[in-house]
Amino acid sequence: MRLVDRLLLREALPTLGAGLGTFTLLVAFSLYFRFVVKMITEYDVGPDLIGRFLLLGLPGAAAVAIPMAVLLATLLTFSRLSEHGELRAILVSGLSLRRIAWVPGVLGLLASLALITLNEKVIPDFAGKMEALKREAFQQGAISSEDVVRRSTYSSGHLEWVLLADSMEKDVMHQVRMLRYEDGQDRTPLMDISAERGVFIGDGVWEFMNVVTRTYLEEDRTMVTRQDSVEVIVGESPLEIKTLRSRDPMEMTFLEGRSYLAALKKRGETAIARRVATQVEMKVAVPFAAWIFALLGVGLGTSLGRQSGGAGVGFGMAILVIFFYYAMMMVGIGMGKWGANPLLSAWLTNLLFALVTFSLIVERENPFLLAKR
Repeated sequence: MRLVDRLLLREALPTLGAGLGTFTLLVAFSLYFRFVVKMITEYDVGPDLIGRFLLLGLPGAAAVAIPMAVLLATLLTFSRLSEHGELRAILVSGLSLRRIAWVPGVLGLLASLALITLNEKVIPDFAGKMEALKREAFQQGAISSEDVVRRSTYSSGHLEWVLLADSMEKDVMHQVRMLRYEDGQDRTPLMDISAERGVFIGDGVWEFMNVVTRTYLEEDRTMVTRQDSVEVIVGESPLEIKTLRSRDPMEMTFLEGRSYLAALKKRGETAIARRVATQVEMKVAVPFAAWIFALLGVGLGTSLGRQSGGAGVGFGMAILVIFFYYAMMMVGIGMGKWGANPLLSAWLTNLLFALVTFSLIVERENPFLLAKR
């Protein structure tokens, strides 16, 4: 390892550690603050459950914080080297900026691999445990929760029906409610079906017991019918309902996301499937943002080195870059929802940021350009 490589590591690693800790706490606060307050004020749960909930949430917060910390570390490192003239001396000695960027590139690649490991091995398991703690919080607070929530859409993407239930034990749902809608009329239900329980018969069919059906007619009229039992086609078994509830793809492994996507397509929920397809691809695309950010910090650091503000400017620039990245990521999800290719929608932000990154590095390759600033 060259002396310059050791210099870069000595400069970058402390900032990387401090940034990771700071950003993880900030992200955890923004993600979980409201629910923790609700736990304390409404559910009246103990501090042990709150503590376990926050600890389980740290890997998810760290996954968001890692790219931010990598960007901040490399940006401040190269900003300091450029400001003190060390970077220009290194370049004049014969080393290119691309060669110097090798160490940040390796750090970014390691961070990307760490993110993939978190997404595939840690976060899905911890997310499941967090959901279990949420249910425990509901129980401690004596607050009922609609534990079973399913929905179906027409091929047009509009809502067809919503299924709610307080709980489900084996093949029985308790306190069931189903709202049915006309195609294109998502705001006003056509029919409201309430039942004491629903029992799975087979082939996606459930038998609702002690049923009250309200059918909404024209001129604000309502027709109410009562029946001992009604067979309703839900299209899913109890196992499918448990495993295919509306889930966040970022809390699944990549293969689980693929399976979930296939199930959505099979059920004909094309609108949701288009959105989910992009999010599943992002489980691979987003971790590589850490590698791109590591190199982007090199280009930005050499550009900001002689400007006033020091670490404050670097921190602000890092926050601004992260904001634009996640804003463009939301645009990518929107593109996928509107029918664009999921792979392109997921990777477009990375491609654009990579283009800017390598353009900056090539531009700052010449030491005499650095001297003129």
